[in-house]
This record gives sequence, C-alpha cells and structure tokens, in this order.
Amino acid sequence: FVGNSMGGLGSMLYAWKHPGVVRGIVLLGPFIGRGRVTREIQKVGGLEAWNPVVVDTTDWERQLWLWLKRCAAGSDPSCPKIFLGYGRADRLAIEHELLAQVLPPENVVAIEGGHDWPIWRKVWGELLRRGALR
Repeated sequence: FVGNSMGGLGSMLYAWKHPGVVRGIVLLGPFIGRGRVTREIQKVGGLEAWNPVVVDTTDWERQLWLWLKRCAAGSDPSCPKIFLGYGRADRLAIEHELLAQVLPPENVVAIEGGHDWPIWRKVWGELLRRGALR
C-alpha cells in the first residue's frame, strides 16, 4: 500500500486491522494522530521507551502507535515492511521523526520541505530507488 497524509493513515489502519494481508506500506508524510500520544511518546524519550500501562480498546491512536512499535521492532510477523518519506518542515514531522527513529535507516527518506506533493514525489522516487516495492 502507498498513502500520503490521511491516505498514509488509511494504509496503516488497513494493514493493522488485516494482519498478514499487506506485505509493505509506503507512507508519505502520513497523519499518525492528533498529537496527544506524540507528546506522551516524546516525554519518555521515544517510541522504544514508550510503554503505556493501560490502553482503552477505543483509543485507536494509542493502539496504532503500539502496532507501529511492534512492527518496527520486528516482534510481530504479521506486520508489513514500513517505508517512510517526509519533509523535515512538514507540520507532522514530529510524528514522522518518532517513527523514523525506530525504522531501519534505509527505509526512511527525509528531505527539506513541507506537507506537499512536490516533496512526496521526491521521497517516493528515492524510496523506489531503495527498493520499497520489492
């Protein structure tokens, strides 16, 4: 799956809710949440250190971040391979950087720019060169 912004969220949600169906997702400046969980993750030093004690089953944002954490750690064999591309000045870059810290460096492309198609086209091209569709 490939998705940008809210389409990136849709790609993640589909892969999360359909374990083992999607082999890879390419996220271009994805929306990952509204920020409250992001601040919580930042406060403890990143996604690897973040371990919420209780997660309400209706809290999709926290559940999604936990799924991303499991996928990045390789602890869930049903997870897709995740590739991430974004602009460093994207208004969502804080979330992207938190995810990028736990992904293999070769799966991440960050360039100068914001939340816009010209940036997504550039990172898409670079991710393709790195084998995101193999």
